Amino acid sequence: MSSAQPRRAPPAGRALRTLLGLVLIAYVAPVYFRVPLRVALGSLVLMLGFIAVYSLILVSLRVIGPVLGSILMHGLIVALYIAGISRLPVLGGGKGQLAVVTFLGISLVVAGMPSTSRLRAYGDSSSLLWYGD
Repeated sequence: MSSAQPRRAPPAGRALRTLLGLVLIAYVAPVYFRVPLRVALGSLVLMLGFIAVYSLILVSLRVIGPVLGSILMHGLIVALYIAGISRLPVLGGGKGQLAVVTFLGISLVVAGMPSTSRLRAYGDSSSLLWYGD
């Protein structure tokens, strides 16, 4: 296998990613119905903003390098989760935690999907972002 071709996870690995993602989604979905509408919508908007920042980091990987990019991406996930514990107006009250768990669940399901020649997932196991060849 040449270094130019992306490594693919074995079918069992993809199945486990998908299963874990579905378990996370099943775990967090009832929370959206129990929390106030303001928290649920705030969490979804926060998740969309999180995806936008994640996209900017992904686009700039060639400039900052894969190691620093991975540190930034995973650090952002951890920072958002920890900020969700606080009482901050935008991130606090569980909004950050709900956004992170939802993001991870969806991204694991997407990462577990078999890639095609025209569409493949970025090599990170928790990547929601896809790009063409």
